[in-house]
Amino acid sequence: MLDARKVQQILENEYFNSYRETFKVIEYKGFSLDQLDELAGDLACHVGSHHASKVHFIRFHPSYKVDVYEFIVEEKRDTGTVIFGLVALTKNRNTVEAVACVYELDFTLGHDIITETTTSRSLFFSESKIHTRTQQRSLPNITREAMENFCLIKAHGELKKKIMC
Repeated sequence: MLDARKVQQILENEYFNSYRETFKVIEYKGFSLDQLDELAGDLACHVGSHHASKVHFIRFHPSYKVDVYEFIVEEKRDTGTVIFGLVALTKNRNTVEAVACVYELDFTLGHDIITETTTSRSLFFSESKIHTRTQQRSLPNITREAMENFCLIKAHGELKKKIMC
């Protein structure tokens, strides 16, 4: 199994035509338990409705509770998109606060140039022909779990920066 550091090394060592990381950190403060639908609706715009609906579970927890949800929102490695979401919820009596971090990785892999030489021989001479073609590269075998761990470390790092500011 690959850990996040190994995934990052693999990604950095690949030849990319483009590589772009973006982060969104959204904070929600002072929501009452009666406003969880509103909170879930706004979160759905960033992490999808399936993941945002999990905020409703905090209603049934004791008076103080912290929940953290981590998930891949979208993963299309063949087209070069990975979107990861992290939502942290805090319930203190009847008030809910949340922070969401959305990490998006967009990339385009470069092409490999493949050169093949063929040689024809006859009794008196030989002739060589060189054929060159390009082939789309693909990411090495990175499991979904390793990619999720990589994204989690990136999202946590961005949250730390936001909290320290």
